Amino acid sequence: MAYELKISNAPGEVLSNPHAFLYGLVQHLEATRFLVLERGVKFIPRSQRPRKNSPVYQVLLWMSKIRLRTSKPYCGNHPGPCALSSHRPERKGRFLEGSDWVELNDVCNSYLDQHSVEALIRSRPLELRQPLIIRQGRLRRLHYGCSYPFPNGNAVWEPEGVPEDYGDYHGRTDAPRSTFPEQTPGIFFGQQTQEAH
Repeated sequence: MAYELKISNAPGEVLSNPHAFLYGLVQHLEATRFLVLERGVKFIPRSQRPRKNSPVYQVLLWMSKIRLRTSKPYCGNHPGPCALSSHRPERKGRFLEGSDWVELNDVCNSYLDQHSVEALIRSRPLELRQPLIIRQGRLRRLHYGCSYPFPNGNAVWEPEGVPEDYGDYHGRTDAPRSTFPEQTPGIFFGQQTQEAH
């Protein structure tokens, strides 16, 4: 899954040396249980920046091929319980599952909060047709809801959520862990919530 961070209104050292900022973020992630196998920096041409009433994103940091350090059973990236598990053989791997991604999002958001960086962070889960929003400027996502568009199928993540799903912890270190549907596969030590079908 591709993972994008568009940086705006960042402290001068971030925009003047985005490679160092990305290196620091990756080191921060890899000090936990994640590995980032590919990453890069792209400067956004002035012609592609928004013109009015929106942040001016100057730098795009991207990460892909994000994996777990150790292998474990793998069900999927979906939220909530697996509706298809009885039809699949058990798999193992270092791929992130649903709640693993939520934890990764929290680690990234905390790093940006600690460095007082505003950004648009989004990922691109394969099952969604639009990006999953993880951060909007100063606001980090604190709840990941789901919907059930397919009868007898797995739930899918809500791409943007609602305003109540976000909180401002800019410059702080006391953000709560994110919440997400119960029985979401993966490993996470935060709170899970029951989502209505």
